[in-house]
Amino acid sequence: MSLCGRCLWPPVLWNETELPPESLKSFVPEGREGGVLARISWPVLVALVCFVALAAPWLTWRAVDWGQRQAYEQLAAAGRDRLTLYGSALRGELEKSRNIPLVLANDPLLIAFLSASDGAGAGALDRRLQAMNEALGSSAIYVL
Repeated sequence: MSLCGRCLWPPVLWNETELPPESLKSFVPEGREGGVLARISWPVLVALVCFVALAAPWLTWRAVDWGQRQAYEQLAAAGRDRLTLYGSALRGELEKSRNIPLVLANDPLLIAFLSASDGAGAGALDRRLQAMNEALGSSAIYVL
């Protein structure tokens, strides 16, 4: 059956009644036949299987919980950063129009308009407020 005479090629297959050659049995140390599971007693094996069956879902739950906490922390950090940015933009917009009431409080044309009961000078005040509005870049200036 050998092609070259020195090796077994094609490999020799044993039928079920024959045992493999004695040279293959020498790889298993004496007293160790059957592998690792054969050396463990049944109660220990059952306890090990129960432990794994109980520990696997718990470990999975802990891993998912940890992942959710990490995601929430990242989301909160992103929200804080965005809120800081929006707050700075809003503060900048409010700073642009901060001095308008002080300027208008000392404007003689506005004082004269508010003092007059007949509404004289409304056209001139409208043009002045429109020019101020365009210069400041605001959407509207209201005098109440």
